Amino acid sequence: MLFSAWAIYRLQRIRAGRALNAIREDELAADAMGINLTFYKVQAFALGAVLAGMVGVISAHFLNTWNARQGTFDASIAYLAFVLVGGSRTVLGPIVGALLLTALPELLRAAAGITWLPLWMTPLLRDGRMILYGILIVVVVVLFPQGLITPNLFKRKRTGDA
Repeated sequence: MLFSAWAIYRLQRIRAGRALNAIREDELAADAMGINLTFYKVQAFALGAVLAGMVGVISAHFLNTWNARQGTFDASIAYLAFVLVGGSRTVLGPIVGALLLTALPELLRAAAGITWLPLWMTPLLRDGRMILYGILIVVVVVLFPQGLITPNLFKRKRTGDA
């Protein structure tokens, strides 16, 4: 994960990364500026395939097996939720989203064991934690449409010295 995050971070700072950012923001404007849309889209697809292949190889190595159940539709939706909640415009966003959404069901399960909670809340946290998980994803997506981590989060605020 650290290698791929570093590689994507570095990619954003070279010509190809700037072209991909321009295509993401406005395809028509990028095309008008002379960026070869087909070339960079194929390049992005190939890079995604390489990263997915690397993840599959590492996963198969550590699990000592690979089967079709590990690449289900549910897993794809979970990965998409990581990006939506964390934010798609930074390298750190999907990582934060993955950490939060992976830990959240277990935190809700642990919260069910708190003794001072009302009696009606304990079964809801224990048995209905995935419903709460879904509701929290929807709330975050509605309140933070760009995700929790946005590019503006790390920019310094400029003072009005000029």
